[in-house]
Amino acid sequence: MLVNNYMVSGLSIATVLTLSMMLSTPIQFIEGEDGERKYTTYPDVELKWTPVSPTIDEEISFVIEFRDTGSKMPKSHIDYTFKISKEGNDLYTISNHTHSGTDTIKQKLSSDGIYPITVTITRIDFKEVEPKSSYFSLRVKPVTETEKKPVTENERDEFRSITIPTSEKGVEIDGRWTTQTEWADASETKIEDKDLVYLRTKHDKVFLYILLDFISDDGLDKSSDVGVVCFDTESDGSNSPLQDDYCFYRVTRAGKFRDGIIQGNGGGWTILQESKTWDPYEQKFKARIGYSQMNDPYDSANKHVHYEFRIPIESYDLNEMMGFYVYLNDGFKNEFIEWPLDAGARHLALIVNDVLPAPDSWGELHLKLGKKESVLSNTEVQLVEEDEEKMVEVRVQAKQIKNLVIVRLRNMGDSTEDIHTFKILLPDSLLKAFKGPREWSEEGILDNGAVFSTFNNPIHIDGKAYFILKVDDVKPVIQWTVYDSNKDALAEGSMTPFLL
Repeated sequence: MLVNNYMVSGLSIATVLTLSMMLSTPIQFIEGEDGERKYTTYPDVELKWTPVSPTIDEEISFVIEFRDTGSKMPKSHIDYTFKISKEGNDLYTISNHTHSGTDTIKQKLSSDGIYPITVTITRIDFKEVEPKSSYFSLRVKPVTETEKKPVTENERDEFRSITIPTSEKGVEIDGRWTTQTEWADASETKIEDKDLVYLRTKHDKVFLYILLDFISDDGLDKSSDVGVVCFDTESDGSNSPLQDDYCFYRVTRAGKFRDGIIQGNGGGWTILQESKTWDPYEQKFKARIGYSQMNDPYDSANKHVHYEFRIPIESYDLNEMMGFYVYLNDGFKNEFIEWPLDAGARHLALIVNDVLPAPDSWGELHLKLGKKESVLSNTEVQLVEEDEEKMVEVRVQAKQIKNLVIVRLRNMGDSTEDIHTFKILLPDSLLKAFKGPREWSEEGILDNGAVFSTFNNPIHIDGKAYFILKVDDVKPVIQWTVYDSNKDALAEGSMTPFLL
């Protein structure tokens, strides 16, 4: 297929730095000699490229990308030949095999005053890969050194920022590509240093789903294989983890798989939970580690490690903008890779807590939630308007670890009143003990409730406080009421805690 003057929006492709070609020929797979291998060969694809300036003694990076037209996913395991020619004379030829669907070829051109160049992709062979649709797209992007501009601060920030799309399709958390399109509607971030990882993310307004496709880790190790994702839910940075910072991990330790959750405490990390197995509960955090399968578009033939995470959005109060961090360790190589690449992690020695960098060096995560609503049964948010000048919006959430319940009360940014009193009732359970924040007095109500109040340390607008209850039941119903400084009720509701 020869393209001499390909047009894009009325402009010659010679004026555009990105060369792209959508091949409209359907994929025709042919049985190989062994009766099992299927492959097809496309004719040559030639694209004309005219640099904006002469390329004398300059290195050009050609980015070659094969994508499935239907799913927009990379097409992996493609044999191709890449050739650069001028006026019919071949200047450079190389044969390659792409594992991931994207390759970068760097070539220094020393001929004087090169202007029109033919970039040719020859013998495109698809091997051992089932088609995901009947079409594929090819993109070739050449970039010369003179066309490269210094990275601005805004552009640098873009490399540290991920926007997560909304999806109507959930994910089966099993540590592999369960179907060909399971992650097709997720965002894609390539993390590449000494190792290579593809990070994909999406959410369905109830759960946030994260895939870490660790291409360069070719085997599960009995110890020190680690996948970690972290969130600074208030996006407030800090040189040490705070209570709004959470990390979720999946590790191999002593030949066993373990999941865990850690929370910042102002000076380090506190383990909220670590377990070999989790009790089934539909609103729980879940993680799995596994191997690649044929459905993996990045490298379906070579065995490598996958991590999948499912994190409840409301249970950990994930916001539309948060700090975000990823850490992966290959136990066999004793190598780690992180995102952002310059966050400053350390090599894994014994436990996850000791390797993570401070939240102020993390990147950003943007979660497109739209109007925020209560989506889980463990939270109920109520808005009470007493008059036009007085309004409060609060969010009350609780987590239960054995017989301890940690209640978090947040006074949201739209409120107009501070919260001075917080009353809790457990109609069907026994409240054995309770404790409030500093400078809050505590008063028991018979044996099934408590009142916490303060004069000097109220929960201001956009503030929060934590209350600890010791109970005799699992997932007790908790009724609550908040009051202003005049003991006027502002909001009330009920909830059940989220089990850890």
